[in-house]
Amino acid sequence: FTSGGSLNLKKCFYYFVGFEWTGTAWRYKTNAEFDVEPVTITPTTLSDDALPQVVQWCEATEAQRTLGSFLAPDGSCTRQLEILWGHVGAWTKCLRNINQTNVHAKWLSYTTVFLKKILYPLIGHGCTEADLHPIQQQIDREVL
Repeated sequence: FTSGGSLNLKKCFYYFVGFEWTGTAWRYKTNAEFDVEPVTITPTTLSDDALPQVVQWCEATEAQRTLGSFLAPDGSCTRQLEILWGHVGAWTKCLRNINQTNVHAKWLSYTTVFLKKILYPLIGHGCTEADLHPIQQQIDREVL
């Protein structure tokens, strides 16, 4: 690990990824299948009396938030889609506070806030059109 300062262990995590051939396909090994000890870090303190702390060890199928996006080594976009649905719900709730005849305010909300919030995290994902279609339908109902 490298850091420019103290690590906040609540925000730290790591993956130890391994694959196994099942005879017909590759699968990700679970953490329990590895014969390794979890990673620990001893925080630096002024008195040098800190105890080692375990860093969160994530399964390859478990997405974690990284730079604004929920990524999982196995490529699953399930967690990110859950987050996007939450953004859609919050945004549509906010739209109810805008006068329905003020189409300009709705459009500004969509282009300057909402669109930025949902597009940025999708850059690193392999979501399919089928994954995103239900979300797009909900958005279309609000802006079209």
